[in-house]
Amino acid sequence: MNYGNRPIRKQQDPRKADELVSAPWDPQTKIDKRAVKSYLGAVGSAMAVSLSVRWVSLRIRNRALLLLAPVCGVVSAAVANLYLTRAHELTEGIEVADADGNCIGRSQVAAQKALLETAISRAVLPLPSLGLTPFMFQYLDSAPWYQSVRRMGWSGPLIVRYIALLLMSAITVPPSFALFPHRGQLPRSELEPSLQAKLSRNHSHVSYNKGL
Repeated sequence: MNYGNRPIRKQQDPRKADELVSAPWDPQTKIDKRAVKSYLGAVGSAMAVSLSVRWVSLRIRNRALLLLAPVCGVVSAAVANLYLTRAHELTEGIEVADADGNCIGRSQVAAQKALLETAISRAVLPLPSLGLTPFMFQYLDSAPWYQSVRRMGWSGPLIVRYIALLLMSAITVPPSFALFPHRGQLPRSELEPSLQAKLSRNHSHVSYNKGL
């Protein structure tokens, strides 16, 4: 997902041979090492953080912390996957354009800002749905009116929980993506000197695609 939502270059560079490996089931099929590393990193970080939070919550007997274990795992997986997938942008930079839309080069400063903004958005995205829904469901279990819903069988509580999740997602997902604009801006003074020399004096800033 992070690889597909990365900033796309206008002129795609050919993939380096050392970045591809042959698939075990078909030597003719090539797999991107970055995708494999990001997947393993995301899964490993999510499991490590979730199990650690769960272990700590059981040790200190804190139910609230136990309910937050999944969201901690999801947030850590999202940030780790984002970094492992797009870490090369920190050294290669991402394309920046002037106010007229003309690409003037690749900026490492813009890449750092783009990754930071995307990481914050990815960390905020699951917080309301995964962080609040466990407590909301806990409230539903103790609510008097919810007991009548339980008498409907398994379908009643399931429908109520699905509706609650949909409402929570509809309210919280759009603001999380709207935290930062899709095309960010960087002042001229923060650009690398080589890019400042290419930028017209009439332009005070450049724009970049931060990815999703």
